[in-house]
Amino acid sequence: MADPAFQVALRKAQIGAASTERDNDYDILAALIEDRAKRADDRPVRAGINRAIEIVDQMDSQALRGLTVYAAAAQYSPLNGDVDEGLGAMDRMLEQLSEGLELPSGRAWIEHLDVLGAVRQDSIQSFKKLADYWTEKTPGYLSVGLPAGAEEGTAAIAELRDVHRISVAPVPHTFKPGYERLPFTGSNGFRSLLVGAGKSDAEAEAAAAVASSAYKLDERDDSLVPAYRERLCTLPTLNQIAGWWDEFAVFFSVTPVGSVVARANSKRLDKAGFLPPIE
Repeated sequence: MADPAFQVALRKAQIGAASTERDNDYDILAALIEDRAKRADDRPVRAGINRAIEIVDQMDSQALRGLTVYAAAAQYSPLNGDVDEGLGAMDRMLEQLSEGLELPSGRAWIEHLDVLGAVRQDSIQSFKKLADYWTEKTPGYLSVGLPAGAEEGTAAIAELRDVHRISVAPVPHTFKPGYERLPFTGSNGFRSLLVGAGKSDAEAEAAAAVASSAYKLDERDDSLVPAYRERLCTLPTLNQIAGWWDEFAVFFSVTPVGSVVARANSKRLDKAGFLPPIE
């Protein structure tokens, strides 16, 4: 509070609160001020927050919803090695951010956010389909795997147990009958779990190398993508978002201003503090 620059930001937030007719904007402005206090040392973030405070009362509600859902869907990825549990968790998180309401369509909402500086349009690039984008972040779900009971897999599991002191068992491959895979989203997910369990980076890297060599944790079987897409679309919110994402009228990227607005709005919607912060 003793920082003059913070006082200026606070004053701008008070002006924004006085000029808006939406109660939700008060919570977003409060979240932006809290973010400003916590991340004041990061100049790019600070600049983004200062600009975001100025545009909150000008942002269309549907465009705000679209910005928040897009930013979360682009950043979040399943963490659970089980396909259904991982996608189910994503469905619940994104349902919370979409509020169960309609997402904006067409190009006008993107242009509106562009005018406000929350996104930047690019007519040269194009979006990947959501299913393709997510499978790149979770290759373990569609990994090549091994035939059930293969000697190579048995030897790898024994090496992990006897040499690396790691107990892990393969599971039936969700999308490839007769095959097994390891229950991780990929080698990065496996390493993160090991480090979280107390293994050193070197130990985690060595164990992940054994698992990846045998079960091809990061080698995606592209023939399985259609089946993955079908599974994703059995979940109501993910089905809605996949259809919406795949029909974007133009490519765009979220700016630092848009990121902090989406972060503040997600905080408003996440009363329990369950969702990861949008970066």
